[in-house]
Amino acid sequence: MKMPNIRNSSCNIGGPEVRRRKIAAIFSGVLSILTGILLLILDAPSEFRLVIFIPILLTVIGWFQTKRRFCLAYGMSGVFNLGELGNVESVVDPEQRRKDRSQVIKTIVEAVLIAAVPSILFVFI
Repeated sequence: MKMPNIRNSSCNIGGPEVRRRKIAAIFSGVLSILTGILLLILDAPSEFRLVIFIPILLTVIGWFQTKRRFCLAYGMSGVFNLGELGNVESVVDPEQRRKDRSQVIKTIVEAVLIAAVPSILFVFI
C-alpha cells in the first residue's frame, strides 16, 4: 500500500535513512579522533590544527540528522523518504518546503557553532 504524501513537519527521513546518517556520524567521529591524534603526533602548527573543524562538523551534522530524523540535503532539495532507501518523494506543500529550508539553515548554524568550540580548544592544546 502506497503511503500518502504526508509527513511530520520536523521529520523527513525514516528508519533506513536514519541508520545511514548514524553510520556517517560514527565514521566522521572516528575520523575526528584520528585527525586529532595525527595532528598532535606531527606537532602541527596551531593554525593548521583548525582543519579538525571539518570532521567535527560532519560528526555534529550526522548526529543532528540522526536525532532529529531530518536530512539537510533532502530539506534543501524539497524531498523526503520515510520508507525504503532510494524511495524519495517530493514535498508538494510550498509552506512545508519553506519550513524545511529554514530548518536546514538553523541546523547548519547550530552545527557550526557547536563544532567551533572543540575545534578552537584543540588549537590551544
